[in-house]
Amino acid sequence: MGAPVAIADEITAAGLRLAGVETVVFAAGRLPQPPEALWRAFEAACRDAPFVILTADLARHLPRARLAAALEADAPLVAVIPDIEERSLAPDVVAELDRALGVAG
Repeated sequence: MGAPVAIADEITAAGLRLAGVETVVFAAGRLPQPPEALWRAFEAACRDAPFVILTADLARHLPRARLAAALEADAPLVAVIPDIEERSLAPDVVAELDRALGVAG
């Protein structure tokens, strides 16, 4: 496995690159066009990196079940973080699934 990978907006990615994180950049505040490009970037990062960082704004455009599975998987470690401008907070997908299934957390 290679270096950690962050999928983020331009500004967040710039900060993470300073820490040695490889980045894949998508424009902030807009649905990636085509959205499949984001999905492919996420799948490639999950396949190749030991740690995947994804901003909350972009995480909202991934299929919810796939994001939940990635967050619960043993490897790679996947984290959803707010972007540098905190435009949106990270979703608690596991808690949402627990609520939907009626599982007390």
